[in-house]
Amino acid sequence: MLKNLGKAIKGMTTPAEAKFNRAALAADDVEDSRRGRPAVSLQPVIEELGLTYADNEMAGAFVATLPKWPDYLFNAGRGALPGGRYGQIGHELLEADVTQSGLQMGGSTYSVRTTYRNPGFFGVHGTPPNEPFSGNNAWIPTTAVHVRAPETSRLPRLVIVEKSRIPSWGNPTLDSHGLPGYRIIENDPIGPDLIASVAAVCRPWLSVRSDPYLRLRVVQGMVNITVNGYRTDIADLRHLIDAGEGIADGLTAMMAPPLSVPFDAPGGAVGSLAPLRGVPIAWPQYAAMFAEAAKASGLHQEDALYLMSLLPSNPIPGLPWGVLFGTPAGCAKPCRIVWHNQGGRTESTVRGGLITPARAGARTPVGGTFHQPTAMYAEVVNGVAYCWNQQRGGEVDPRGLAHNGSITLRELGLADI
Repeated sequence: MLKNLGKAIKGMTTPAEAKFNRAALAADDVEDSRRGRPAVSLQPVIEELGLTYADNEMAGAFVATLPKWPDYLFNAGRGALPGGRYGQIGHELLEADVTQSGLQMGGSTYSVRTTYRNPGFFGVHGTPPNEPFSGNNAWIPTTAVHVRAPETSRLPRLVIVEKSRIPSWGNPTLDSHGLPGYRIIENDPIGPDLIASVAAVCRPWLSVRSDPYLRLRVVQGMVNITVNGYRTDIADLRHLIDAGEGIADGLTAMMAPPLSVPFDAPGGAVGSLAPLRGVPIAWPQYAAMFAEAAKASGLHQEDALYLMSLLPSNPIPGLPWGVLFGTPAGCAKPCRIVWHNQGGRTESTVRGGLITPARAGARTPVGGTFHQPTAMYAEVVNGVAYCWNQQRGGEVDPRGLAHNGSITLRELGLADI
């Protein structure tokens, strides 16, 4: 099936032993850990899976669940998955905390090599340099799948982990839900009913796996499954992809259907809807910037939760923090100007975008298409055209978004705006 894989293996040179703190979560992963990177290229496997080989490129669509640095990413492949969702699979270094007592990871570990550095050694302020392989951490070989699932944005953060890896206190086992090998990290918005519903969705996929380490995360409109080791078996990789999509589809089915109202009907004003427990909202400084932008542009500031219910399949990465509705200067039809946030290490930034009904028959590849002149991505989903900035930032500029977004959609033939 994969005639080129043997050639790829033979053609790889074995890297020197990794110098950074490291560990393995299974005996079979020790050599992966010592190298610090995969021994083989997965390009033929990625192409066999129907994906585009991207190696260590950091795709903005998945930044909410990707590692911090491209140095921790290898053999990535992304594109339309078999079930139709946009996703990525590849090898990653999982970052785990190290304290004076050693690696902070429960369960069996192998080939652990850690050195703890007193924070005072990092510099005058005791802060490690902002660079790869810094700080008191260890890096562990894993394989991860990331699946775009914007419909899950209305859920609180969900984390399910192989039960030996996390403390029992505050993290209930899922034994009674047919997942005896797992615990869920419980927090205030996650109660018994939600645990039961999520476990029912995950059971067909996770109950058949026996990985020494498995972590499922649902966060910022993403479903991410991470397992130990640099996996190369195509059947295993296919099952991880299918599990990611299956769980994403199952969680989507739990959610309320989209609102049955026209696109050009304005939604409730910001603050008019009750917040969803566990779903992040805009930082106060951004909330003030969105309000000022609405006032200056003469547009109606909608509650972001309205957009999440109106267009739950919105492909713009992250959660909507700010939404302005109306017909901006230079546009012929109503649109929504939005700013999305992807949380985590990017939580201080937003990504601007524009949303409007698509031209009849307009289509794009899953994952969108890039418009170089405006540096914006554009995608049509369910008859709606979306475009968004390639780069995140700290600015809130509705006029610039209306201008660049309308140019992008017109030149790509996706909307008459």
